[in-house]
Amino acid sequence: MAQVAASVAGDRLEQIAPQIRYVVQVPYSYTTQVNGKIVKVNETREESRYLTLAGSQIQVKIDQTPDVQNRRATYRVDYTADYKVVNQLPEDINQFFWEAPPPNGYSLLSGYKIEQAGNRLQQTSPGNYSFPFRLRQGEETTFRVSYKAQGGPRWIYSADGQLLQNFRLVAIANFPGADFASGIVPTEIAGEGQSTRFTWVFDDNVSVRNPFGVFTNTNPVRNTGVLPRLLLLAPALFLWWILLLYLSIPMNLKNIAVAGGIFFACLLALTYTSRVMSPQFAWTLISLVLLVLAWGLGVNVRASLAAVICTIAGAVLPVFGLLVPYSGLTLSLAGFLSAVWLAVRHWFGWYRLQPQDQQ
Repeated sequence: MAQVAASVAGDRLEQIAPQIRYVVQVPYSYTTQVNGKIVKVNETREESRYLTLAGSQIQVKIDQTPDVQNRRATYRVDYTADYKVVNQLPEDINQFFWEAPPPNGYSLLSGYKIEQAGNRLQQTSPGNYSFPFRLRQGEETTFRVSYKAQGGPRWIYSADGQLLQNFRLVAIANFPGADFASGIVPTEIAGEGQSTRFTWVFDDNVSVRNPFGVFTNTNPVRNTGVLPRLLLLAPALFLWWILLLYLSIPMNLKNIAVAGGIFFACLLALTYTSRVMSPQFAWTLISLVLLVLAWGLGVNVRASLAAVICTIAGAVLPVFGLLVPYSGLTLSLAGFLSAVWLAVRHWFGWYRLQPQDQQ
């Protein structure tokens, strides 16, 4: 998730910086064959070139709303940008084209408007966002682009390989958890209640390769719940419990099979009951049933009591340790109790089974 956010990949509203295009006549030559002779021909052809923006003052307000159909967050963007254009080219170049397409990735676009010096420019055909204008050498003019859009769960601005000068972008995210996208660190980040203001300022000429903007950051997943960890460690816990039983009381293949079925049935019951009650409380109730069933592994009271002790140290405490914040401490306690029980059982003879207990 962090890599996706940092690379501004996936669904997004992407605003590309506008371009000022002009056409020049460029001489070129080629050779051809006329009446069996090689002839060099000199001609001119039109070539498009681009003028650098003299200034960009952009403000975007972003609100986050849930998308009921896709069950994810979407952005509602209110975009306003003022661009300054200065003709610093030779005197014979005074015809330009202002090209400012709408953002990419929107699902809804409204109020898209382009103005030059306060006068709204009208499209000549649908989908054509190239507007011709004249500007003499040394003169300057301003363009304003504004719209409201709705789209993917991140908004970015792409310079599209252009040089940025006198650039200022203010993005106001009116929701918690907002963070800046890509590796272009904002000049200033300020919190305003539930909103966050991101400001990028580039005074001199600067080339920005990566797009930059805003996305919704999510906290890392720390509590993965009961089911994933139990399923991952269930075989190890089962082997731990069976080993304690094998070293404490006589165990045949039938008893191991029945014990395995009971153990995994208890874990399955835990994963479902934890949806309606606290997992710790659910395991407390299930462990009582497990202890009662484990009592049947012994042929008499002494052997049954040994099976209960093994079940507490090898099954009840380890599973309970995965359900509480102090898992390491609880598992360490279960391991210590298992080691002490085996030492008392085999080395010190404090709980030595009688011959009839081993039948």
